[in-house]
Amino acid sequence: MTNHQGGLRMGRFSDGYIVRLLAPADFQALLDLQGLLLSAPRCDPSHPTYALPLEAFTFLEVLSWFSQSIRSGSWTYFEVIGGPRSAAMLEALARFGPPGYVDKYRLGVEHWPDLTKMRGLDLWIASVEDDSNVWLRGFVKRHEPEIRSLIA
Repeated sequence: MTNHQGGLRMGRFSDGYIVRLLAPADFQALLDLQGLLLSAPRCDPSHPTYALPLEAFTFLEVLSWFSQSIRSGSWTYFEVIGGPRSAAMLEALARFGPPGYVDKYRLGVEHWPDLTKMRGLDLWIASVEDDSNVWLRGFVKRHEPEIRSLIA
């Protein structure tokens, strides 16, 4: 079987594996879930929301934003994020995000070339990283049906 991009579709996964991914106890499980969602048959990297439900997109993009910012600085994430994807992310954060995330994301979108502002954003990300991971785990649990439908 192939997906819409001509690649192989992922096969079904055991229910036990899916349960482990949807109740992530560690950061690696979040990364594993990210990988499965990005390889889902309906995932289209060229679409602003990857052509996924807003819940799945929110999970993927918050994890990407934080991971890339922690590894190499916020400006590296915002320098490449496109207008349609950042607009979708602002909408997603306004709907689902923890308090303050939409404002911090908007700051990155609007001021990514300003290294002083980006250093401040990096410090904020570092200060809320653990809370963000807890929020991501809870978000996955709250939106399990939407996410499960993409990987089951």
